[in-house]
Formats: sequence, C-alpha cells, structure tokens
Amino acid sequence: MSSVPSARSPLPDLVEESFDEATFLWARWESELTSLTRNLDEIWSWTEDRLHGSLAGVRVAGDGLVALCTPHLLSDDLRRVTAATAALAAGTSTEICRALTDAIGEAQDARLAAMIRALEVAASNPVLSAVAGVLGRKSGAHTAALCRLKTSRSAKPAEEMTAAFETNTPEHQVIALRAARHLPEEHLEDWIAAGLRAKDVSVRLTAIESGLARQSATAWNAAVDLANAPGELGGPILRFVAMLGTAEHSSMVHAALRVPQLQSQALWALGHIGTRQAVEYCLQGMKHEKLARAAGEAYCHITGADLVRDHLAAVEPPPETPAFEADDLDVNLVPSAESVWPLPDETAVRAHWQKNAARFEPEVRYIGGRPLSVETLLTAIERGPMLRRPDLILNLAAHSKGQYDVEPRAFAQRQRAMMARGRQLLGAR
Repeated sequence: MSSVPSARSPLPDLVEESFDEATFLWARWESELTSLTRNLDEIWSWTEDRLHGSLAGVRVAGDGLVALCTPHLLSDDLRRVTAATAALAAGTSTEICRALTDAIGEAQDARLAAMIRALEVAASNPVLSAVAGVLGRKSGAHTAALCRLKTSRSAKPAEEMTAAFETNTPEHQVIALRAARHLPEEHLEDWIAAGLRAKDVSVRLTAIESGLARQSATAWNAAVDLANAPGELGGPILRFVAMLGTAEHSSMVHAALRVPQLQSQALWALGHIGTRQAVEYCLQGMKHEKLARAAGEAYCHITGADLVRDHLAAVEPPPETPAFEADDLDVNLVPSAESVWPLPDETAVRAHWQKNAARFEPEVRYIGGRPLSVETLLTAIERGPMLRRPDLILNLAAHSKGQYDVEPRAFAQRQRAMMARGRQLLGAR
C-alpha cells in the first residue's frame, strides 16, 4: 500500500511545476506593466494573482526551499534567477538571508539586476536589511544596486548614491539620479546640475526627470532649452514639456512633428497635450503607415476611445509565412510593443471624431475624454491602462513637489497603498 505524502513533504515535481509557472508568469507580469489596454486591477486578476499563487506553491517546499532555489540563482536563464530570488525573498529566516546575501555578493551584471528586480517588489524587511548590508560593503555595480533598491522603496539615499555616481558609468549614474527625487530639498539642485553636466544622454535625461518630479527650476529650464533645439535628447524631452508646459510649449511639439526622426515621440507628446488641435494632428498622423499606430494610441488617450471596442481598428491581413528555405532562422521574432498596437481605420476614426468633437472645448486639455484635472489624472492612474502611467505619475509628482509618489513597477498591493496615500495628500475625494 503506497504511503500518502506528508503536507510537510510535498511532491518535488509539483513544487518544480509551480516554479516553472512562476518563471513564466513573472515574465508575463513584467510585460503587462506597459500594457496598452489593461489596467492595474486587470493585471492583478489576469496574471499577478496567479504569480503569487505559483510563488506560494514553491514556498510549500518549506525547509527545502533554499536547497531548491539556490541552483536557480546561478542559472543562465535570468527569468529563473528572478523567480528563485522572489520565492526566497519573502522569507525571514537566517538561512534564507544567508543564501540571498551569498548569491548577491557574487552576482554581477545581468544576474545582479535580475536579483535586485525581485527584491524590489518581493523582499521582506529582514531580507532587505541583510542584502543592504552586503551591497553597502561593496563597490561599483553593487553600490548602484543598493541605490536602486532604496529608490524602489522611496527611501532617502545616503553615501551609496555618491559612490554610484562617481563610478562614472552611465548605467550607475542613471540609478543614482533616479534616487535624487528622494533627496532633501537643500541637496536636490546640486545633483540635478551634476547630472546635466554628464556627456551621456540617458544620464542628462534622468537628471531632468528627477528634477521635474520635485519642481526643480534647473530641470525645467534645461527641458525647455532642449525642446527648443531638438537633438539627440530633444525627442524624449517632448513629453515633459507637453505634460507640464503651456500652449507656448505645445508649439514645440507641433514643430517636432515636421522632423521625421522626432515624429513618433511628438505623437506621444500630443497625447499629453490633449487639445482639439492635438486630435487633429493625430488624425493627420493616421494617414502615414509608420505613424498610424502611435497616432491612434494618442487619439485614444485624449478622447477615451478604444480602437477595438469602438470598431475603429483597420482589418489587417495575417503576416505572410516565408518558405522554409527562405526563412531567416536567426531573426528576432519578438515584435516591438508598438508594432502590435491596433492599426486605426483613419476614415472610421475621423467619423468618430466628427461625432464627438462638439463636447471637446477649444484650448481645454483632455484625458480619456474628460477635462484634465487632478481628479482625472488620479483616475487615469488608478483605473486606466498601464502604458502611460509612469508619465501621469510624474505629472502629479511635478505638480505636488514630489508628494505624489507611486512606484508603477511594484506589486498591486503596494501600488494601491501608494495611490491611496497620494490621493489623500492631494486632497482629492
């Protein structure tokens, strides 16, 4: 007669199955954080809830959890590294803390980043404390990792920020400057100025973004100057001046539409301008195959339309499958995010606009078909699609001098708590 497995000794294959599922669901959850159509609650119900269940299934291993996960921390598959870290990170035991600190102390480059990503969202306080102690005793990438970990928890940076910036590695300097938005007021402008002196474009862009989140005059002036003279940094800056500027600044976006290499970024910025004129530019963009999808997304962000729901999407033929002998087996088959957005039917969208245009007042800015306000921004963040949430969060942060603080890549429970706190701080109902 076969014995019945003890609840304390689950079948190893079921635990491994849970681990495989967690690995898959983690990658899916990450991709959905930039979803064109799903909001936070939908991602929770479709994917994140299942991800937590899978991780719980791994943790059923109990005393065998560390032995199960430790080999995966050394895997060449970074998805498995992240899943293993997340499965361990919720624990509090000395054994778990030691396993994670040993692994993270030796991790480098992409493996280190994969572990930090899991710790950002899943780590218990004992694990965070243990890991921070190890990262703080090292230098270079590990110092930057500590800075990143603290920023994800909205913690005030300390000497690790200076150490990360002084590596003169652009990737580390970006991480340091993201932490700047949590600095005391008296130190903020010096750090923004230091970031703006950097040669690397991504470092300067991060300095501007962090400064704008705290109403830094230095950051705003730099953004306006760069938008006036679009170059390698001018395109990404357009969304900032579109969100936070006046009609005068909107004209910079309109001008950028005439520059081929800036058109996609200018269309994104039009969505933040949100006026009737911006809609007209979107309709013009739909006439051009390379710009049509971006123009459709911006149109929907302004008006509240849904290309699929409202039958405004063009019918697209399925892609042709090449003959086997002509197929490039080395080509990257993963499509870009924008390439799978719905293609608008320009005639149908124009008819939709003609039907709805009367309720859009000239010079009023709109989001989701409603006049732009603190309340409509809050609603868009809390209930709207994920795609533009980081920009909308920055918008409210800039208008509240950093008081509104939501981490858009955290698990839903933490995001909901941060959104509730932000709503209360802004005095919204």
